[in-house]
Amino acid sequence: MTDTSQWPAAPVYTPHDYALILKLSEVGDLPPTWEEWWESFKASEVEQRRQGFPAIRVQVHAGKFKAWLRANFLSSSEQTRQQFAQQRLDMKRARKAERRIPKLSAPPSWTVPPPLPMHWTHRPLEVLAYFLLAIAIGSLLLALFDPIRVARGLE
Repeated sequence: MTDTSQWPAAPVYTPHDYALILKLSEVGDLPPTWEEWWESFKASEVEQRRQGFPAIRVQVHAGKFKAWLRANFLSSSEQTRQQFAQQRLDMKRARKAERRIPKLSAPPSWTVPPPLPMHWTHRPLEVLAYFLLAIAIGSLLLALFDPIRVARGLE
């Protein structure tokens, strides 16, 4: 599959949007009808592909374009239409790249030790050590204070 990540944007319009964008254009750099523009666009697209400089079609919506022009204090021209289309294409590429990267909800496991369990049944060595200590202390106490030895008078 061809890598299209470096291909530039080529602004395209629907007939309805073209009429509105034509009204926005103060420069007069657009043909008077959408059909004329479309024929010219297709011819230039074929020529660019033949020369090895293909572009990706990006539909320009008149309302969004007008809002973008106002927000950036620009007027409509071939350059600003190209800039708007390229910006939309770049945003689409960024969203696509974000979807490819898995989101980590927690830090990676190799940087944080696992939490230790709190219940005594999860610590068998510790429990065994305390149990053996209790047996040793009990045995020592029995050896020192053996009631049978004391009763017989062996001590």
